[in-house]
Order: sequence, then C-alpha cells, then structure tokens
Amino acid sequence: MKGLLKRYSIVSDVLTDESIEELHSPGCGWYSIYHFSLSELKNEITVWDTDETIALLVIDISAAKKRELSETEILYISRIFDLFIENNKEIIIRFVYDTCGKGIQMEPSDSRTIFRHMEQLGKLICRYSKHIITAQGILVGNWGEMHGSKFLSDQWMIKLLLKWFEATDYSCFIAVRKPSQWRTFIGYLEKNGSYLKGNVVENIKKQLTIFNDGIFGSETDLGTYNAGERETELLWIRNNIICRPSGGEAVFENNMIKASEAVKDMQSMKISYLNSAYHPDILNCWKNEHISWCKKTVSGFDYIGRHLGYRFVVRRVSNKKKSLDISVENCGFSDLCDEAECFITIEHSGEVLETIKTAEDPRTWTSQKTSCFSVSLDHRYFNGDNKVYLLIKRKKDGKCLNFANVKAENKGKVLICVI
Repeated sequence: MKGLLKRYSIVSDVLTDESIEELHSPGCGWYSIYHFSLSELKNEITVWDTDETIALLVIDISAAKKRELSETEILYISRIFDLFIENNKEIIIRFVYDTCGKGIQMEPSDSRTIFRHMEQLGKLICRYSKHIITAQGILVGNWGEMHGSKFLSDQWMIKLLLKWFEATDYSCFIAVRKPSQWRTFIGYLEKNGSYLKGNVVENIKKQLTIFNDGIFGSETDLGTYNAGERETELLWIRNNIICRPSGGEAVFENNMIKASEAVKDMQSMKISYLNSAYHPDILNCWKNEHISWCKKTVSGFDYIGRHLGYRFVVRRVSNKKKSLDISVENCGFSDLCDEAECFITIEHSGEVLETIKTAEDPRTWTSQKTSCFSVSLDHRYFNGDNKVYLLIKRKKDGKCLNFANVKAENKGKVLICVI
C-alpha cells in the first residue's frame, strides 16, 4: 500500500485558487423582472436576450378578481412559463392582484375567490416546479408584497399560506416578505400543526423562505424589520434561512451604501438572487466602485454578482491511508438550496473509468465556511496517470453545478488529483 500512496499526485495549489470569473451557476444570480397581465392576453410574450439565468415573472391576475381563472387565462400563463424555460431561464414567480400600491382596492372581496385562484395556479406550479426557484408572496397586498391588504392579519396570513402550500403540493419554496411573518407562521405550525397529516409540517419548515424588496432602503429595509432591530434580524436570518433561496432588490432612499459595505449584510441575508436593474442609482454606484479580489480588481457590482448564491472552491486535497480528504470552501453569500449529488470520477485519456457517488450533501457546505469530506479510491486504478475529478449534479434536472477554481474544466468539474 505504501507504494500505491506514493503515486498520488495532488493538484498544484495554483488550481485550488479561486477564479474571479462569473459562473452562471444554476439557481442563483442577477434577475430581470417581466410583467404580464390577464387583461393583455393578446400581447406578445418577450424574453430579453441576456446572460441572466433567472427571471422574476410578475403576473397580474386582477382581471379575474370576481371569478375563477378561465381556461384561456391558464393557457396564457402556461405559455409564459414555457417560453422562459425554452430560453433557459429559471423562474421566480409572483402572482399579484395589485401592481400600483392599491392592494385593498384591487384584490377580491371574497376569500373564496383567492382560495380558488390558489387551487388553479397551484396546479401550474406543480407542473413547472423543477424550473421554479421560489414563489413570492400569497397573491394579496400592495404589489403582492404582503402588506396593505385586509387578508394579512395573522389569522388570514396563516390560512392563505396553508392553502398556498397545499395547492402547490409542497413542490417549491414559498417566500414571505418579513422574518416576523416567517416566525408567526412557523410558530403556529409548531403549536397547532398536529392536525396536519404526514410530513406536512416538516415539509413547510424546509420550504418557507423570505424575500426582501427593500434592501438598504432604510434602517428597517422599508419596514422589513422593526425599528432598532436590523442587526438582530440579520443574525436571525443567517441562523435560520438555511438552504433556502433568499433575495430581492436593493433600494436607494437617503443613504448610498457602498458595495464593500453591502457585502457583509448580503452574507447575513444569505442573498442568492438580486434585481439587476433596480435601483439604478445604487447599482451604478457599485459599478463605479473598485474592490480588490484574488489579487485583481473588479467593480463592486461584479463582485456582488459573482457571490450571489453558492460559490464552491476546492481548497485542499490530501491523501490519508486509503482515501482522499477534500476541503471545499463556499465563498458565496448563501448555501446551495436544491438537492444535489456529489461524485468522484476517475478518467484516463478523457474516458470515464468509474464514477463514485459520495455520501456528501453539498447543501451542508455552508456559506463563508470550509467543509471537509473523505472518499475512498479503488487501488486497481492506480497507474500513475489516471485523473480524479470532483463534480456535483443537481438532482431535479441533472445540471452540473459550477466550481470557481482556477482552470476548473468547463467549471462543471474540477481536477483534484492524479493516481
């Protein structure tokens, strides 16, 4: 065995350095907003030609506030989904009754209509769930942001959230607007959820997340937190919004926060997606700011964009007895949210000799931390020139997740040693 161990050739430290390249990793990054309305069914559906892999679809359903959705309207929404999927966009979806800050006027007067819409839209979400990052809100409120509605008392919010999760068959993440709303709903489930069958309570706990469209807009992020509680809430988010998509948009009110200062808060907020167009004043400020990163200089905008979500870097590989010990740092703002499988492949001259599925769950590779795991290798592959790669595949669609290592091959796999 000693002779075999000597034939490990661990990859040079240069290859374990972090690249500053944009990765376009699945499930995270910059997004653009696309607005649609059931009152404009004949309008052309357009997807902009950008490098962004995420789109926030805001679909106004107020035209149906006094009735259920028609088959034509449901088909229209399906066409929207189909077109974005065909253009390789993952979707954040927000169904709304209001788009101008008049939620009470625009939403149905009868809760039964809202419940019926949830039932109809929930079927669509189930059909397209593997393409959906998260569903924001519960239809009601100003701009669908869960404020300014007669249906947002704690009692109504709980009823609507329960219905929305049931209608979507717990198939995707659902985001509420404030940490306090998250705690209110989860607190209710923990105290009163025993009547729910099966694993419903545990499923909801895993799938409930938050979104924030008031980031940096004020000391409270425009009412996201109570006055004087921002730091406490950011700590709470960091400790509780784990393996869940979280994001929104940066807002400019009175303070122009620099990118170098915003980074710390974004790490605490576990930001995985961010609006690429709003607010232009703060985004332009970041574009004109310079940040030193990996011995190079990039704009604050690029630095933030390339840290949205997870960003995995293999930092160290060492041999110990019959196994490889691998250390991976997650340099991104947030954790991986989707289930994924971690593989080791052994290749010779480009041909895969063996693929080993490890027991690792990459969702446990926590943001801003380094995680370690071990993999055993079969001695019969030790011939001195077999290459060993690490790769991760998302379970729901088989997409390879990208590594940020310098010279990672196609970013989807990284060479860790030669045996």
